[in-house]
Amino acid sequence: MIFKLSHIKLLSVLIALTFGTMLQNIHAQDSILQKDISSYFAQARIYKNKNQIDLALESLNKASKEAEKKEDVKALIDSYHEFAILYLKLDKEDTAEFYLDRAKVLLKDVEYPYGNAIYRYIEAKLLYKRGNDYQAIYMLIEAEQLNNDRNFFNNKLLLEGTIYTSLGKYDIATKNFNSLLVNTDIYEKDYLATRAHLGLTTLNYKIDKFVESAINAENALRLAIKNGFYKEVLEANEQLTKVYEALGQYDIALKHNRNLLQIRDTLFNIEKIKSEAKTAEKIDVNFKSDLIKQQDQTIEDLNESKNKSELTAILASAFLIIISLLAVSLYRNNQIKLKTNDLLQTKNNELQLARDAAV
Repeated sequence: MIFKLSHIKLLSVLIALTFGTMLQNIHAQDSILQKDISSYFAQARIYKNKNQIDLALESLNKASKEAEKKEDVKALIDSYHEFAILYLKLDKEDTAEFYLDRAKVLLKDVEYPYGNAIYRYIEAKLLYKRGNDYQAIYMLIEAEQLNNDRNFFNNKLLLEGTIYTSLGKYDIATKNFNSLLVNTDIYEKDYLATRAHLGLTTLNYKIDKFVESAINAENALRLAIKNGFYKEVLEANEQLTKVYEALGQYDIALKHNRNLLQIRDTLFNIEKIKSEAKTAEKIDVNFKSDLIKQQDQTIEDLNESKNKSELTAILASAFLIIISLLAVSLYRNNQIKLKTNDLLQTKNNELQLARDAAV
């Protein structure tokens, strides 16, 4: 049986979710004082899954600042990794690689298996985006051997399923997606299930199983609306438009197409794109400016250290020269004294001889 959602009902739910989320965001920002780094990460994850990337970046920026203040290297690595993931969602690959490189530098000096696993997971995402599917799979296999965190493992399964679908290995992909439909993830249970349904929607559409594709798309849409996963609401309507056209149910396809246009106008408009771009650019510029300041301070400290070393060397050299001059002076004075004593002894002997002769 294929489920149907009315156009009016969908739009009313979306509008309610939008304003409800806006009010929640305002309330959260005004009334909740987040002091713990983990709470910033949790908030960033929620915003990310709701495709509120600008708010996710701001929460993550607070997490990284707190990590720096507390000198928590592992939390700082985690924040760099999350920055990379968010910038990938914005299709800013160069910026994502920049933050990934920052994390790589820190990982060299600390034993952090989870951090190394996430690093390889992000590398796999980059490789997949660039069409290197087999290299991406290999990188995910390496990542899995480093850590067994449940949330990491579930996200790895999801990415693997997407890549195997791209490679045409539908049996493996189906197994991955099915394992996520009913998962026990403590952070992203519904989000992972929604993405798994969308993965099965795409997979079944490719092999002409349109009924199964439609069922999964409807399930994805239901979960996305329930949780406010706005990007997934958009994708589900895109898929349902295609699937119902393939099934010849053009009236339903038209409804989802109208939903699609309305969602784009209300939730994915130019203002949202500008806001995300502005926030992303601001955070990236501020981070790089702070990094440059830190490097300048390091150079200044090294120069001061160098100057102190040079001054110490000069003073030491001057001290040695003074000691040498004193030694030479003492030696000469001693020689003069010895010669004077010899001369006095000689004169004394002469006087003694002269006195004896006179007697």
